[in-house]
Amino acid sequence: MIRVAIVEDETLVRIGLKACLEENPEVVVTDVYATAEEAEEGMESSIDILMTDIRLPGKSGLDLMKDCRRKYPQMLFVVLSCYEDFSYAQKAMEFGATRYLLKQELDEEELPDLLLRLAKEKGIQGGGQPETEMGWRTYANKLVEENGFCRV
Repeated sequence: MIRVAIVEDETLVRIGLKACLEENPEVVVTDVYATAEEAEEGMESSIDILMTDIRLPGKSGLDLMKDCRRKYPQMLFVVLSCYEDFSYAQKAMEFGATRYLLKQELDEEELPDLLLRLAKEKGIQGGGQPETEMGWRTYANKLVEENGFCRV
């Protein structure tokens, strides 16, 4: 299961993204924010993927990514934008974006699978930790669940 936070200033887009992602039981939307400032106040290290609009009121999504990269180096970033301008995508990649998605081209059926695939490619097992950094209890619980026993 992966944990996702959404930062998007457009209310309908926020609602739509959350609903779309929660259709997949392997994706949990932990928080939804309208601004980068709100996200910085409320975000936790257990987020696996941060989906952010590139242009937000006040602090930009790029600046948010830069700050989050320092605090949470394991976090993946997916940038949302209405701008097809290559310079925006290039800047997002420079700031650590794993993907740059155009809002007008989002496929609501494929989006949860895309996020799960990105997390798997980066070795994220959920809860904001790469698999190689899993604690012993998490590892034991994972083994127990896979083999049909009770939790530790």
